Amino acid sequence: MAVTFGGRVPLDDVVGRDETVAELWAELERHSVRLTEFRRSGKTTLLRLAEHRAPKGWICVRTSVQDARSASDLVDLTLEALQKHTGRRGKLAEALKALVEPVEDVRLPGVTVALRQDLRGKPVAALRSVLRNLGRSLEGSDTRLAIMWDEFPDAIEAITENDGVQTAKDILNLLRALRESDDSQRVRWVLTGSVGFHHVTSRLGGTAAINDLGVVELPPLSGEWSRWLAESLLLGIGLTPTAEQADALAGVSGGIPFVLELLVKYLGKSGSARSATRTAAELLLRDAASDVALGANWTPLLDRVDTRYGDRAVAAEDVLDLLARAPSAGTEVVPLLAESHGLDPREARGLLDLLCEDHYLAFDPDTSLYWWRHPPLRVIWQARRRAAPTW
Repeated sequence: MAVTFGGRVPLDDVVGRDETVAELWAELERHSVRLTEFRRSGKTTLLRLAEHRAPKGWICVRTSVQDARSASDLVDLTLEALQKHTGRRGKLAEALKALVEPVEDVRLPGVTVALRQDLRGKPVAALRSVLRNLGRSLEGSDTRLAIMWDEFPDAIEAITENDGVQTAKDILNLLRALRESDDSQRVRWVLTGSVGFHHVTSRLGGTAAINDLGVVELPPLSGEWSRWLAESLLLGIGLTPTAEQADALAGVSGGIPFVLELLVKYLGKSGSARSATRTAAELLLRDAASDVALGANWTPLLDRVDTRYGDRAVAAEDVLDLLARAPSAGTEVVPLLAESHGLDPREARGLLDLLCEDHYLAFDPDTSLYWWRHPPLRVIWQARRRAAPTW
């Protein structure tokens, strides 16, 4: 295995994702899907693997739309990805040909085609034409098209800021209409994001434009694959792992590959041997999360609260601090939010729901308990905060 820390992983080295890729393609047989997980959880790698393993009869077009700052940018990035995959011949290429022209003044990295100049003033209408043409070009064939937009909520958020709320709503409503159109039944969508869709749609009037999408989750690696990855990473830094050491590191990582990578990176840097037991591995994670040199590496795992929760950010942080110490029932947390932050019960429950949707928390309806969904993220949160709860 080629060991890389935070870099682009060769597809041959991606492990433990076979079932998730199979689930993704099974879902696409029925409907379009969305996938939202925290940053560095492996979404982009999963899409790369899904593209590589596209079933017979599928054309898979994958692109990141994170750099789209406007509706025109979104169209340009999509056209670029489509043209790269369709080439110059075939029905899909013909469907695009009349709508694009070469880009002389490139505004986005890597983009070499764009809408014709006369279409640039109406990107939503142009996007409708492009996608309808694509759908119609597939009618009567055995070919289907999967369009994978990575970091889609980031694009919609930027479009909201730069083109206005109505343009962002128009794009979401257009995509919903196309998914339901008889002309587009051979086209499927995979929309992924590290920013929860709910943070974006809440500004645009609710979730109606995306609630037809199926949901695919990206679970942590199994224990077996986590141990395999731990052994491979340890070998990559010149250590011969024992079974006990690999088990300890794998268990503490919670099956999150990025956490395991940083754990082993810190182990190699520090020269510490404290990883042969579960307790020692837990201490290693705490020390790694507190390490100043690795600070920026941990930040993407926990970057939603201060940037997404607005005037409720402090309340959200206090909830996470409280639950990092021990699970608590909603009947305990809600009164505390009222007392410390002035939230009424509905607002308090809504905040807890958001923290669950953002994958910070989990909830058991049988016990009414909330707790941190991913134990290693709880440890990292505590180490990065360096502060006790305010309650």
